[in-house]
Amino acid sequence: MTEYMKNLRKAIGHAPILQCGACVIIVNKSGELLLQKRRDNNCWGFHGGSVELDEVVEEAAKRELFEETGLIADSLEFFGVFSGADMHYVYPNGDEVSNVDHAYICRSWSGELNPELSEVGELRFFGLNELPANISPPQVKILNEYINRHPDAVPPKKEIAGFLFRRATCADVDGIRHIDYLHRHELIDKAIRSGTCYVAEEGPRITGFAILDESFFGYAFVELLIVDLEYRRRGVGALLLEYLIRLCKTEKLFTSTNESNTPMRKLLNKAGFIPCGQVDALDDNDLEIFYVIKTR
Repeated sequence: MTEYMKNLRKAIGHAPILQCGACVIIVNKSGELLLQKRRDNNCWGFHGGSVELDEVVEEAAKRELFEETGLIADSLEFFGVFSGADMHYVYPNGDEVSNVDHAYICRSWSGELNPELSEVGELRFFGLNELPANISPPQVKILNEYINRHPDAVPPKKEIAGFLFRRATCADVDGIRHIDYLHRHELIDKAIRSGTCYVAEEGPRITGFAILDESFFGYAFVELLIVDLEYRRRGVGALLLEYLIRLCKTEKLFTSTNESNTPMRKLLNKAGFIPCGQVDALDDNDLEIFYVIKTR
């Protein structure tokens, strides 16, 4: 926190204020982004902070980058200004801000990584297909915009029957959790980080998601598939399966469901999956039925 912000907080406490900030997106030659894991909220994000009185915003970005990472920016490329309701944030200590954040890209720097231990728990480079799920809330908008401007770095989208299908990104976490009635947050976060979670969407809304694991005895396996309650009986589940079959790199695609899950069994049968075995010790008094389909 800058001295200006500290003095302001002494006067007004935790009350919401307009905060002018600056952050830096470090990009290496491989296109990976350097993120820091914040100690205050345990989330990943870019490097930056609030601007001091009379300080040039770009200089604030360079200052924060050096203070938090030990890196000296040789040059900065202006990326954009981000503001609005989705930049509003309440810090873990109760301080409330409405952020106006100026983002810069840095592709050339000097120095050695040296995290500011009081604020930064870890520094790590991530590819766009392996970004962590727990992105610091005020920076999700910035990261999502960066992803949108670099479509060649993420898997292509596919439109089927009016729905859009694509690999999930960290910006989708809230939308996916909203329809995850099983509350499998840890599994979903891990799948997003590893690039094995896929979503169906209509406009800005996520209508369903699935996890496609590729380590089932050398074959792909649909580990989880959930459709938003409001979109069931509209074919989203069948279209998700069709999309996963197209993505599948192995000659067979497996999945399983409980014997009591009649809707899922009907969906699998309709999609061309056939029963291939069962396990009777996973859930008490409810067989786990395994299914398979040839993909090529």
